[in-house]
Amino acid sequence: MHAVVNMATTNPWYGYHRIAVMCRRDDSAVNDRQAYAVMKDYGLLQKRRRRRAPELYQAAKLFELLPQKSNDLWQMDVTYIHIPGYGWWYAVTVIDYYSRYLLACHLTHSYSAIETAYGLKLARKEAERLHGPRWPSHRFSSPTTARRSSPSGLQILSAISIRTCGFSTARRRNWAC
Repeated sequence: MHAVVNMATTNPWYGYHRIAVMCRRDDSAVNDRQAYAVMKDYGLLQKRRRRRAPELYQAAKLFELLPQKSNDLWQMDVTYIHIPGYGWWYAVTVIDYYSRYLLACHLTHSYSAIETAYGLKLARKEAERLHGPRWPSHRFSSPTTARRSSPSGLQILSAISIRTCGFSTARRRNWAC
């Protein structure tokens, strides 16, 4: 019993299983149950840290991205739709994440960086119309476009002064703003 208490006080970061193993190595006949009972009686057990679920951890990190005012964070999405008689087209949409206002919807026949940049230009014009010529700088979130954009596409976005920050739950990869 004294061996368990001495070992647990000199190594307070170890749990009862490791303490029992260390006592056995020091030639003390202590099993795991005895080490647990002694450490429980003396209040030497470590509190178990509960691991956060990955969803909670990611939600806590994403909470930092939430906008505080209108025009603080934009979200862009590119999806393809079938228009009967015309085939498949891409819809580039940009919304204000805070107010859920649709800033731009651009239909295009190709999914390229130039077309998405044009959709952003349309959104910027609409934001200037709503908030005036000197509206605050904003962040831009695009779960699909940030993953698929080519380096030249990211250069186009930076050329029109758009800061990108995206996130991906499927690949568990995060990009910092």
